[in-house]
This record gives sequence, C-alpha cells and structure tokens, in this order.
Amino acid sequence: MKGNPQNFKSLFKFYYDIVKPLYASVSADNILPQEVLFEINAAFDHISRKWQYNEDEKEVIEKAYGHLKRSVLDIFKIRVKRVHEQFAEMTKYHIGIIDNGTFEQELRKLFQEIKTKASEARIFEGQNKNDQRTLSPDAFDKWYPVYELCLLFEKEFYYSEKIDWGKIRGKKFSISQMIISFIAGIFSSLIASVIWTMVIR
Repeated sequence: MKGNPQNFKSLFKFYYDIVKPLYASVSADNILPQEVLFEINAAFDHISRKWQYNEDEKEVIEKAYGHLKRSVLDIFKIRVKRVHEQFAEMTKYHIGIIDNGTFEQELRKLFQEIKTKASEARIFEGQNKNDQRTLSPDAFDKWYPVYELCLLFEKEFYYSEKIDWGKIRGKKFSISQMIISFIAGIFSSLIASVIWTMVIR
C-alpha cells in the first residue's frame, strides 16, 4: 500500500483494488460482517459531506481513507479468527491417518505460521491516541501475507478432499469405541454380578 490517496480517483482505486476484493472474501451468503460494514458506511458518509456540507476535499478523503483502512484491518482479523475456528473443527477429526500423518504435520505447521505472523503484524498497527486501530502502510504490508496464508489454509486443508477421509474414519473410530465400551460395560456388570453372588453365598 503505497502512499495515501490525494483525490477521489485514487481513493476509489484503493476501494476497488483492495477493499472490495477483501470484503468479498469474508462475506457469507452476501452478508457483510457488521464491523466491516460499519467502517465502509462511515467512509462513504465522509465522502458525501464534500457535497452535502461543502467540507474540504482533502480532509474528507483523509477521513474516508482512514475508515477504509480500518475495514481492511477488520477483514484481516476476521480471516485469522476463521482459521482458528477451522483448525479447531479439523482437529476433532481423525486426521492423523491422512498421508501417514504428513497432512496433520503440515496443517499444524501452517497454522502456527499464521499465528506467529499475525502476532507480528499486530505490532505494526498504528498507536494513534485517538484511534488505536489505524492501519499504517507497514501494518498492511505485514498483514497481507497473513491473509494470503489464511486463504492457503482454507484451500489446501479445510476444503481438501482428504479431510473427508478423516471424517469417515473418525466416525468409524467413534462407533468402534462405543461398541467396545458397551461390551466392556456388559462384561464388567457380569463379573460384578458373579462376585456379588459368591459373596452373599
């Protein structure tokens, strides 16, 4: 992200080239996350003031750009949160059997990399006293690779056809455990019954 927009053309270029593709990636059933929607709405509210209240164009662009940057920051964090949820879901499956354990090793390695880089990216977020969520150019440069890793995680692991095998085996494993537990319960009851009969005699 190189430099701040100086006119409406460059502001809308940032919106179409950066913001719009990013928020499309976190929209579910055409529903935009509330925090992102709030920031984008606030940005366009500032833009309208140029004509509605004859506010200074430079100031309007600066404020609108600030909100659009914060919408991007929200999107990056939503993506990381989604990866955490996907990882938690996947590790409930019997994934250790996929590719002789390689699948799970690579999954955990990528997840750890996302966590580490996300933590590093947070350090570069602006520390403005009036707005703790300002996204500096350095922060954007640090966050965007994290976003790309999140997309990779989703494509290569969460939506992998291999994960279905882990789900099926996991279900079979659970059913087998239930059967074994059931038989063990019956067997224990029989032993207890025999012992009790011997005692009372």
